[in-house]
Amino acid sequence: MKRICFGRCYGESQVLETVSRIDTISSFSSAASDANVTVLLLEPSVLYKFLTYHQEALILKKGSKLSTFKISHTTLNFGVTYEYHNIITQDAFKAKMLLKGFHYVPSYKTCIYDSSKEQDVGHSFYTRSKWTVHLVEFVNESNYFWHSALPNDSCPMLPNREKFHFVENKGAFENLYADPLNNESNINLPSDPLNFLNQMRTSKFLDCHPILTTTKKHPHEDKVAFIIQEMKRILHPYLIDFWLTSGTLLGWYRECGMISYTTDVDFGMWAKDVQSVESLIKMFKSSESLKITTRFGFAEEALELSLNYKGLKTDIFFFYVEGKQAYVACHFSSSFSYMKVLYPKFTLCSAEFFQEKVLVPCETKKILLAEYGPEWAKPISEWNWKSSFSNKGPVIEWKESRRKDVYQFF
Repeated sequence: MKRICFGRCYGESQVLETVSRIDTISSFSSAASDANVTVLLLEPSVLYKFLTYHQEALILKKGSKLSTFKISHTTLNFGVTYEYHNIITQDAFKAKMLLKGFHYVPSYKTCIYDSSKEQDVGHSFYTRSKWTVHLVEFVNESNYFWHSALPNDSCPMLPNREKFHFVENKGAFENLYADPLNNESNINLPSDPLNFLNQMRTSKFLDCHPILTTTKKHPHEDKVAFIIQEMKRILHPYLIDFWLTSGTLLGWYRECGMISYTTDVDFGMWAKDVQSVESLIKMFKSSESLKITTRFGFAEEALELSLNYKGLKTDIFFFYVEGKQAYVACHFSSSFSYMKVLYPKFTLCSAEFFQEKVLVPCETKKILLAEYGPEWAKPISEWNWKSSFSNKGPVIEWKESRRKDVYQFF
């Protein structure tokens, strides 16, 4: 059993600080409970201590930075769902917090507004002794929870800004539900700390940009949300990311939906997340709804999968990072070759697509410019998947010895 001490467990000063931290967490949670408000402890440095050693290694392998989980000596982060908004903004709630020693910090002392009146910003701060507690509100948006940002240019007076989480950008999280730590305290944690911490690195929320508006719907768009949900069910237990790419990414960004004349749904995944083609295929075959139809390439080179759900084709393109670029493969099976389709390196953010939280490249516009060129905003109904894109790379021919295994049909 891993020892939980909310910090290092040795040295008198460390022990005293740990006791102070635990007392602050417990007291803040109890004060909120006395006001019939359920708050969640979201302090990453504390939640990280609840992970097993295997989970710690896994979350770092998937791209989280150890600095995210560094112990803070002065700040603590909590969350609360928006259903409690009308309670936590009232003087009665602030008075109950004060009974436990927590002093409310008026928002005009941290942010700049047109007047000194209290404003609904979705963030509040309390101080007790050396600790500053940050309480961030999460709005339930259908199938995920969203929080607002406190931009640096409008909130420059926020002390120890660099030590607070959930302030720099709007963010989105799934499955943000409370589980009590134990029966003896009022401390609540996210029901799945590993999943919550893993989402932090991709939680920055981006809005789509409806440059084009159309009343014509894609004939299969009612199936997209289910495909996304099923992909999550298959991949998320392994902390494997997937995101919108190609025409699906363009539809989200340009039209806030699917392009009406597109023929499939396009997702991207990192090739490095594939341990073996056999294990990957086994994962997808666990689905009774998504039917795998083809596999092109290998785990180490030019991998692509195609799936089908009730007539709607889904392509999964695997991204390989090479220096400052990444590539996916465009396969020409008749000539046993593929073309590298080149993209600038990118990171992942969160977005909404058919009321589902999805991932998209944070540098969406740069990706679209690379793939579709400067005219990416204009609709093109005559699209050739072999030649119309702008980011063509070299064509690679498969060696004779690999040709018998490069294509697999189900």
